[in-house]
Amino acid sequence: MKVKNINGTSSSRYTVPDLKKKYVEAGGTNARTCQVNGCSKPNSATAHVQKVSGSDKWFCTQLCAEHNHHSHTKPMNVNKSSVIELSKIRK
Repeated sequence: MKVKNINGTSSSRYTVPDLKKKYVEAGGTNARTCQVNGCSKPNSATAHVQKVSGSDKWFCTQLCAEHNHHSHTKPMNVNKSSVIELSKIRK
């Protein structure tokens, strides 16, 4: 699945308390590595992403620091099973 990083979500306005825990409880992966296909770096964030297909919905997945960095603006192929809609996590 192709996604792009949503920049600026580290501000307090977008903070979800216990995001990683809620992400896993909602069905997200508890993998220790980045979910970008071909990346084996340790995940460092439950990152906010959007599908490249044009959906305005927000999703979360596990990314390493490099792929979650604001300068990374290219679309990324991630494991589809690792992508959870943010509205399911916020419940």
